[in-house]
Amino acid sequence: EKIAEIDQFLELSVSSPLPSAINEEDKRMLEVEAAHQKLLIKHSKVRELLADANLELSNSLRIVDEVPTRTELIQYERRFEELYRQIQWKLEETRKYYDMYNTLDTTLTFIQKEIKLLDSIGENFVEAMKSSQSKLEFSKQFENIVKGVEESLKRQELNLAQKNQTVEELKVSHQNLVDQQRKYFTAVKDFQTECNKNDWLTAKLEYLNAETY
Repeated sequence: EKIAEIDQFLELSVSSPLPSAINEEDKRMLEVEAAHQKLLIKHSKVRELLADANLELSNSLRIVDEVPTRTELIQYERRFEELYRQIQWKLEETRKYYDMYNTLDTTLTFIQKEIKLLDSIGENFVEAMKSSQSKLEFSKQFENIVKGVEESLKRQELNLAQKNQTVEELKVSHQNLVDQQRKYFTAVKDFQTECNKNDWLTAKLEYLNAETY
């Protein structure tokens, strides 16, 4: 708007001439003021462009900062490995306590059955010895009890054999995982060595290029 007013004033000055000295002086002042106004407009536009560029740069820097560096990634990896080992240790400890509880609970159950069986034998023994018929029945009952104990023992031995087989399979699987983990750590170490070598070669190349120019 200011420039339009100045242009209009210049036109009026040309159409209605004033004394030459005053006219020329006013024209120069108006031209200077018009140039100043144009520079202000340009300066304002440049400042807007600079603000946009700074905003874009800030966004780009924030995005770059959000991307972890190689050193940070290695640190994260080590922390995850430590956390994984702690979790594994806690899990193994918890499993041991559960296995101990289950073993003790099973042992207690068999001991209670054994006590009940011995109490029953002791209570019925005197009555069973009074007649031959009761002796025969007691003997048959005792044979059934022994047979039941033997069958229970066979089941437990079979269960033990299955658990031992499972343990052996888990040992083989664990050894395979340990071998894979060892290979993984070796590969990570080799990769880090090559990354360091690449960084050194890149820095050396940039230094040589800078000396060339």
